[in-house]
Amino acid sequence: MDGSDKRPLFMIGKLKRPQCFPEDFRKFPLNYVSSANAWMTGEIFINWLKKWDHQLCWQSRKICLFLANCSIHPQGVVLTNIQLEFLPPNATSSLQPMAQGVIENMKGHYRSKIASRINVDVDVDPNADVQTVLKTVNLLDCVHLVAEAWRDVKPTTISNCFRKGKFVVSEEGGRDEDIAESDDPLNDVPLPVNMEKED
Repeated sequence: MDGSDKRPLFMIGKLKRPQCFPEDFRKFPLNYVSSANAWMTGEIFINWLKKWDHQLCWQSRKICLFLANCSIHPQGVVLTNIQLEFLPPNATSSLQPMAQGVIENMKGHYRSKIASRINVDVDVDPNADVQTVLKTVNLLDCVHLVAEAWRDVKPTTISNCFRKGKFVVSEEGGRDEDIAESDDPLNDVPLPVNMEKED
């Protein structure tokens, strides 16, 4: 909840090994799996969860993981070091910390990185247009950019979003949710040259 322990991102694609990917996934900046339509499934989720549970066991750590109440998050999974708690149905947008600004912040960092890359390429070749530059960006480029964007999400952004979701009670008796709600999740996202915040 304090943002000090961020899990590596988990990406799901259609292809088992896209051509642009390296042979050795151990050096990959995120976890990648494939499914027929690039969606998370119950089976993929359980495998990921059990792998994490095993890592926590080796670290002698126990955690509580809050999940949205949906079909890909099956209940009754036997785990030793992860206690699963499910949010009430239809409450994800108001309670889920990731939906309180963490996802928006990461997407902002990603879009800023893509826009900066486009600006650099267009500056190098004034005859290039945005569509031409975008065609040079492959899935591996996106993997690295999204991993960088996740690294750029600050612990304070995460902790503020847990406060917005009312997971944290203020020790001083103040109203943390008011402070957190006034924070704009995009405040720390660098603006690319020639772009406004709204872009």
